[in-house]
Amino acid sequence: KCWALAEGYNCCSPGTPVSITDSKGKWGIENEEWCGIIDTTPSNGSCWAEAEGFRCCKGCEAIYIDGDKRWGVENMEWCGI
Repeated sequence: KCWALAEGYNCCSPGTPVSITDSKGKWGIENEEWCGIIDTTPSNGSCWAEAEGFRCCKGCEAIYIDGDKRWGVENMEWCGI
């Protein structure tokens, strides 16, 4: 669900980097316009990376984006965001 529509903005494409975070959510920029970033982390605490044999990041920034998958590094190991 695109929460940003209620604010008058579109939602970002998957993999768009976070530019800022405010009380409404995470925001990115696409085509020189603000867009809302949908949190794709499942509510059960798991993420897409576990199915591929990696841990989920606990709180880091994405340093690599592979299609719609965002990667970070924690404890010197790759993790999924």
